[in-house]
Amino acid sequence: MLNSHLKYGLKTAERKSKELAENVVHIYRRLYAPETQCIETHETCRNLNVEVTHSEWKVYTARQLELLEKYYEFSTLTYHPIANTTVRRLPAKYLMAGRLWKHGIHSFLEILRTRQPGSHEHMLTFIHQAYTLLELLYESVPILEDIWLNFLGDVSRYGMFVDENSDDGNIWIGVSRQWYSLASEKSPSAGHLYYHLTILARGDAVQKLYLYAKSLCVALPFTETRKNIWTLFYPGPCERRLSWIDAAFVCVHRILFSKKAEDLFYQASKDYLTLLDPYISTVTKKWRTIGYQTAIALCCSLLDYGEESNFFINQIAPRQKQDISDSASMSTSSPNELFPKARDFAIDVYQLVASRVGDPNTLSFLHTFYKLPAAIVHLERKFPWETTADMLDSILDSCGFEARMDSEEFPGALKNDTPRPLPEDFALRSLVFADKYFPSTWFENCKLEEQIELASMDGQRRETPLAWLSNCVY
Repeated sequence: MLNSHLKYGLKTAERKSKELAENVVHIYRRLYAPETQCIETHETCRNLNVEVTHSEWKVYTARQLELLEKYYEFSTLTYHPIANTTVRRLPAKYLMAGRLWKHGIHSFLEILRTRQPGSHEHMLTFIHQAYTLLELLYESVPILEDIWLNFLGDVSRYGMFVDENSDDGNIWIGVSRQWYSLASEKSPSAGHLYYHLTILARGDAVQKLYLYAKSLCVALPFTETRKNIWTLFYPGPCERRLSWIDAAFVCVHRILFSKKAEDLFYQASKDYLTLLDPYISTVTKKWRTIGYQTAIALCCSLLDYGEESNFFINQIAPRQKQDISDSASMSTSSPNELFPKARDFAIDVYQLVASRVGDPNTLSFLHTFYKLPAAIVHLERKFPWETTADMLDSILDSCGFEARMDSEEFPGALKNDTPRPLPEDFALRSLVFADKYFPSTWFENCKLEEQIELASMDGQRRETPLAWLSNCVY
């Protein structure tokens, strides 16, 4: 009796799986016509000499949403629990995720964007509808979670541009930042995600510079950054003017990045160092975030912003594909001609910050700056050891000595405590010079809001790893 029930259940499941496969084939055939129509529409609308009326926009938008619904049906069915292996391979075989983004969303959004302001209303409608559908895919097809996170961030970013000068625009910025941040948690080595976050860092030059630099100094660097970073170095006339200190900091990095206009370096670095101490005193706790972003930008400048030929990068993370002779040459490679300027500037900034003994707002900078042990051999002759000793003595007096500070193991959470990474830990995550610093479990089960600076992060929580790290380095 039991065997007959099992056989009946298996036959029923097999029949349903076969019906689902037939349905998938049917949906794919029905998808072809609207996809072709949309592609033809995109080609027509790219010609700006062709006028598009309000009623035509309504037709085009409805057709685009119909195509998105077909993509949605295909995706949800092919990843249905009863779908067989052959059916589950179809999305990859037909490149459905890429087609959904290219033909279903991105091409149409770009056309609507270039047709502003006439297409404003239709662009808003389409963004809201596309965003809703992507949210449904994120929930119903979790196997492609990484892809949906990127798409949701991208669509939200278009919402920011449509409502650029309104409260809705700021809401879209927050939504987009949340999706990209979630995506970077899943794929922390993907440089393109940090590049996308720079677009959302409006008016914050230090944050932009830190994110641009990070996008180039992770395991999977985003090389397009090298072209687009110039929008920060040479902002357009409509961009908000930078503060004096931010302008000086950006100027220093522009010279180090471009290796041009070196005659301006001395004045720019002098201006920044003159303004820095009173600036830290003025912004107080805000410099906890600015501090670690500044330190990462300085560390990346020592790595020549991720250039493969940089001698630090080849000491820290040598390329696996190089042959033995290449590896030997890398081990004896020397700094480029601008390294002394990058080194001296980084050390001058460090000395000024470290001399603010007892200031808790500088600890995030110091904690971050010490993550580049490979650089110490090239910095030691210029390094301000006396200032460093005074600062570390002050930290030890403040937090007290713990046995784990002398241990070779990272001083993470105490026994039975939940790991609580610091905001700068998230910022440092996956950078080539800090990749092996954190334990493999350090970021497990961490929530997005933990990347925000909280009052509970003061004192011993930050001082303990700093004291431990200084023991490792010195």
